[in-house]
Amino acid sequence: MQPSARSIWRFAAPVYCVSAIVLIPWIIGLAAVQPRTGLVYHLDWVGLGVVVLLMAGALITGALCLRHSRLAALTATFMATVAFVAAWFSVLALIHHTKTLIIAWLIFAPLTCLMAWVAVRVVRSRGAGWNVPRWVIAACFAFSAPGVLWIFGAPIVDVVVYGNRLSSVVEARQLRVAWSGLDLFELAAMLVTAYCIRRGSPWMVIAATVVAGLLCCDAWIDITTSSGLDQALGIALAFIELPLAAYSLALAAREARSWGRRAMAHSSAARSG
Repeated sequence: MQPSARSIWRFAAPVYCVSAIVLIPWIIGLAAVQPRTGLVYHLDWVGLGVVVLLMAGALITGALCLRHSRLAALTATFMATVAFVAAWFSVLALIHHTKTLIIAWLIFAPLTCLMAWVAVRVVRSRGAGWNVPRWVIAACFAFSAPGVLWIFGAPIVDVVVYGNRLSSVVEARQLRVAWSGLDLFELAAMLVTAYCIRRGSPWMVIAATVVAGLLCCDAWIDITTSSGLDQALGIALAFIELPLAAYSLALAAREARSWGRRAMAHSSAARSG
């Protein structure tokens, strides 16, 4: 690793350590004041954003897998994180809504497992000679079909089955557990990322991308499901969360690209030796 790269890693680890330390009092304070139940606004907008993001991520991941690109580790990890957060909030906060619960178990949970498996497979091989079964690539492209059906079919189901749409205001339960859990996931991901950076571990690609996915989900859900002062606070926090998410993706992409350069350097050294 070149000296400039080493300085970047030394700078990156403290960023995540400091972020984790700052997050601890926030988690404690939120757990103390967060109500167990509350109102959720614009639920359909939240679901639409998640489904569109997952559809785009599935198509991009499938294309990267076809090209055997190392960046598939990033897109697969990001998708797995978004799907996990969607399932987490669906099962905890919206468990009393049957449609949301069905989507969580039939789409979000399997997609989390599939994309996590793809990401681990790429990182284990350091992007050298890795491949995935063709059915995985087909599944990535095929995911867009139920996504389109959900976008256009969900409003019809809401009207026919429930007699109205869920886009106005919905009561959510276990909000304290849901939000505190999300913050704890962020804390753990930051600490793992800092540890991987200090050790020079390639698993930093997954850890940093998980941080980015969690922060993006936190900002999106916080802004779209709230109103008034809570929404203003969510927007203010997004100016902290989103830059750190972008920083995390940049570090992960840099590490993934370095695998190819290191493999070429080792190959050249072996031939010269």
